[in-house]
Amino acid sequence: MDSRIKPEIFKQRVPCLTCPFRKDAEGERHSPEMVASYISYFLHPQGATFPCHKSVTKDDPRTEWSEWQDGQVLCAGGLIFAAKLERRNALVALAEREGWYSQLQHTPEERALVFDSVEEMLLAADWDDER
Repeated sequence: MDSRIKPEIFKQRVPCLTCPFRKDAEGERHSPEMVASYISYFLHPQGATFPCHKSVTKDDPRTEWSEWQDGQVLCAGGLIFAAKLERRNALVALAEREGWYSQLQHTPEERALVFDSVEEMLLAADWDDER
């Protein structure tokens, strides 16, 4: 198993204020293409790691996919979104088998912060963003 995959990456419980999965996110919204990409990390069976942007070091240019760094945590909003849709990517399935994480651990208050569907999240996207 990859040594970067460990229980600590699941420690963030509440999506940060600017999380793209939050219904009431402060700050900018992303283009529909970016939103679809973010969603795919959590809903596609193979999935991928998607760190909370607050845990990414300031010197990471964030212009393309970058290697996972020590200290990063998975995006709580994305984890809750997948839990609401009852989808488990390979990383979540592994974490549940290891006892590091459970999709049932999120409180109703935490769940209420996050979009309920792909359609709802896409409707909130910035359709004028040309990134």
